[in-house]
Amino acid sequence: LHVRSRRQRQMCIRDRAKDFPDTIIILNHTGLPSDRSKDGLNNWKSNMKQFSEQPNTALKISGICVPNKKWNSNLNKNIIKDSIDIFGYQRCMFASNFPVDGVISTFDEIFKGFKEIVSSMKDYEIKSLFHDNAIKYYNPK
Repeated sequence: LHVRSRRQRQMCIRDRAKDFPDTIIILNHTGLPSDRSKDGLNNWKSNMKQFSEQPNTALKISGICVPNKKWNSNLNKNIIKDSIDIFGYQRCMFASNFPVDGVISTFDEIFKGFKEIVSSMKDYEIKSLFHDNAIKYYNPK
C-alpha cells in the first residue's frame, strides 16, 4: 500500500497499519510537513511518531518544499533529520517528486542537499537511504 497523506489523515493510516500488519505502508512526501510554524512542526512530529510505532510502516523523504521558497538544505535539514530519527535509517528512503519540485529547485540541487544533510552518517546508513531501502520495500525485478 502506497499512501500520500496530510496530517489529519495520518491517524487513520496508522490504524490501517495496525489492522493490516502484514502489509507495508509507505508514507509519501515525508507526511507533508507544510506548516512550518512551531505548532505545525510539533503536530507533524507527533503524528509521525505515532505512525512510526507500527513496524510495517516506512517513509519516503520527498516533496518537502516550502511554498514560494527555493529548496535548500537549511530549510529542510530538521525535517529530514527528525524523520530519520523517528523512523530510523532502516525505514526511510530518499525519493524524487519530479517534475513537481522543478518549480522550486532542480533535481540535482535537491539530491545534493539530501547528501549534504546526511553526510555525517555512516556509509551503510547513507546507502540504505539512497538505495537499499527502496530495493527492500519495492523489490524491483
